[in-house]
Amino acid sequence: MRLTLPEPKIRIGEDGFDGIDKLGRAPLAHQLTDLVDRIDDPITIALDGGWGSGKSFFLKLWIGEHSNPPIGRPKGKARMIYFDAFEHDFLDDPLVGLVGAIAEDEETTTKSGSSINSLKKWAWKLAKPVARAGLF
Repeated sequence: MRLTLPEPKIRIGEDGFDGIDKLGRAPLAHQLTDLVDRIDDPITIALDGGWGSGKSFFLKLWIGEHSNPPIGRPKGKARMIYFDAFEHDFLDDPLVGLVGAIAEDEETTTKSGSSINSLKKWAWKLAKPVARAGLF
Protein backbone atom coordinates (compact mmCIF):
# COMPACT_ATOMS: atom_id res chain seq x y z
CA MET A 1 0.00 0.00 0.00
CA ARG A 2 1.34 3.41 -0.96
CA LEU A 3 0.52 6.46 1.11
CA THR A 4 0.03 9.53 -1.06
CA LEU A 5 -0.18 12.96 0.46
CA PRO A 6 -2.06 15.73 -1.29
CA GLU A 7 0.22 17.95 -3.34
CA PRO A 8 0.25 21.56 -2.16
CA LYS A 9 -1.04 24.17 -4.61
CA ILE A 10 1.95 25.39 -6.60
CA ARG A 11 1.98 28.51 -8.74
CA ILE A 12 4.11 27.33 -11.64
CA GLY A 13 6.85 29.82 -12.44
CA GLU A 14 6.45 31.64 -9.12
CA ASP A 15 6.85 29.18 -6.23
CA GLY A 16 10.26 27.70 -5.55
CA PHE A 17 11.53 25.17 -3.03
CA ASP A 18 11.52 27.47 0.03
CA GLY A 19 9.11 26.18 2.65
CA ILE A 20 7.78 23.39 0.43
CA ASP A 21 10.84 21.17 -0.11
CA LYS A 22 10.59 18.47 2.57
CA LEU A 23 13.05 16.12 0.82
CA GLY A 24 15.89 18.62 0.34
CA ARG A 25 15.86 18.65 -3.45
CA ALA A 26 16.72 22.36 -3.84
CA PRO A 27 20.48 21.66 -4.24
CA LEU A 28 19.69 19.27 -7.10
CA ALA A 29 17.54 21.96 -8.73
CA HIS A 30 20.39 24.48 -8.43
CA GLN A 31 22.81 22.00 -10.05
CA LEU A 32 20.34 21.38 -12.86
CA THR A 33 19.93 25.13 -13.45
CA ASP A 34 23.72 25.56 -13.54
CA LEU A 35 23.99 22.70 -16.06
CA VAL A 36 21.24 24.04 -18.32
CA ASP A 37 22.73 27.55 -18.23
CA ARG A 38 26.17 26.29 -19.30
CA ILE A 39 24.91 24.44 -22.39
CA ASP A 40 24.43 26.54 -25.53
CA ASP A 41 23.05 23.82 -27.80
CA PRO A 42 19.44 22.59 -27.69
CA ILE A 43 19.01 19.97 -24.97
CA THR A 44 16.39 17.54 -23.78
CA ILE A 45 16.37 16.46 -20.16
CA ALA A 46 14.46 13.36 -19.11
CA LEU A 47 13.34 13.03 -15.52
CA ASP A 48 12.51 9.38 -14.95
CA GLY A 49 10.81 7.79 -11.97
CA GLY A 50 7.85 5.72 -10.92
CA TRP A 51 4.32 7.00 -10.50
CA GLY A 52 4.08 9.21 -7.42
CA SER A 53 7.83 9.65 -7.02
CA GLY A 54 7.59 13.45 -7.28
CA LYS A 55 8.69 14.21 -10.84
CA SER A 56 5.94 16.75 -11.60
CA PHE A 57 6.24 18.27 -8.13
CA PHE A 58 10.00 18.73 -8.61
CA LEU A 59 9.61 20.25 -12.09
CA LYS A 60 6.94 22.72 -11.01
CA LEU A 61 9.13 23.92 -8.15
CA TRP A 62 12.27 23.93 -10.30
CA ILE A 63 10.67 26.27 -12.85
CA GLY A 64 9.81 28.70 -10.06
CA GLU A 65 13.27 28.39 -8.52
CA HIS A 66 14.86 28.91 -11.94
CA SER A 67 12.78 32.00 -12.71
CA ASN A 68 12.62 33.50 -9.20
CA PRO A 69 15.63 32.20 -7.25
CA PRO A 70 16.16 32.87 -3.56
CA ILE A 71 18.42 35.74 -2.51
CA GLY A 72 22.03 34.94 -3.34
CA ARG A 73 21.28 32.73 -6.33
CA PRO A 74 21.37 34.09 -9.90
CA LYS A 75 18.29 33.87 -12.07
CA GLY A 76 18.46 31.06 -14.65
CA LYS A 77 19.15 32.06 -18.24
CA ALA A 78 17.05 29.41 -20.00
CA ARG A 79 13.40 30.04 -20.79
CA MET A 80 11.18 27.44 -19.12
CA ILE A 81 7.76 26.20 -20.22
CA TYR A 82 5.85 23.63 -18.17
CA PHE A 83 3.95 21.17 -20.33
CA ASP A 84 1.98 18.33 -18.76
CA ALA A 85 1.52 15.67 -21.45
CA PHE A 86 -1.21 13.93 -19.42
CA GLU A 87 -3.34 17.10 -19.48
CA HIS A 88 -3.26 16.94 -23.28
CA ASP A 89 -3.60 13.16 -23.53
CA PHE A 90 -6.89 13.46 -25.42
CA LEU A 91 -5.03 14.79 -28.48
CA ASP A 92 -3.77 12.32 -31.08
CA ASP A 93 -0.57 14.30 -31.59
CA PRO A 94 1.19 15.81 -28.57
CA LEU A 95 2.85 18.39 -30.83
CA VAL A 96 -0.43 20.29 -31.11
CA GLY A 97 -0.68 20.65 -27.32
CA LEU A 98 3.01 21.56 -27.02
CA VAL A 99 2.74 24.28 -29.66
CA GLY A 100 -0.33 25.59 -27.83
CA ALA A 101 1.62 25.74 -24.54
CA ILE A 102 4.47 27.59 -26.26
CA ALA A 103 1.99 30.01 -27.85
CA GLU A 104 0.29 30.62 -24.51
CA ASP A 105 3.64 31.33 -22.86
CA GLU A 106 4.66 33.59 -25.74
CA GLU A 107 1.41 35.51 -25.41
CA THR A 108 2.02 36.21 -21.72
CA THR A 109 5.67 37.27 -22.22
CA THR A 110 5.29 39.50 -25.28
CA LYS A 111 3.53 42.82 -25.35
CA SER A 112 3.09 42.94 -29.12
CA GLY A 113 0.97 40.32 -30.80
CA SER A 114 3.18 40.06 -33.91
CA SER A 115 5.31 37.14 -32.73
CA ILE A 116 2.32 35.28 -31.32
CA ASN A 117 0.46 35.70 -34.60
CA SER A 118 3.40 34.27 -36.56
CA LEU A 119 3.58 31.34 -34.12
CA LYS A 120 -0.14 30.67 -34.53
CA LYS A 121 0.19 30.75 -38.34
CA TRP A 122 3.11 28.32 -38.16
CA ALA A 123 1.21 26.00 -35.80
CA TRP A 124 -1.86 26.03 -38.06
CA LYS A 125 0.22 25.20 -41.15
CA LEU A 126 1.88 22.35 -39.26
CA ALA A 127 -1.35 21.05 -37.71
CA LYS A 128 -3.09 20.43 -41.06
CA PRO A 129 -0.57 17.87 -42.44
CA VAL A 130 -0.13 16.29 -39.02
CA ALA A 131 -3.90 15.84 -38.70
CA ARG A 132 -4.09 14.35 -42.21
CA ALA A 133 -1.28 11.91 -41.40
CA GLY A 134 -3.03 10.99 -38.16
CA LEU A 135 -6.29 10.28 -39.96
CA PHE A 136 -4.49 8.21 -42.60
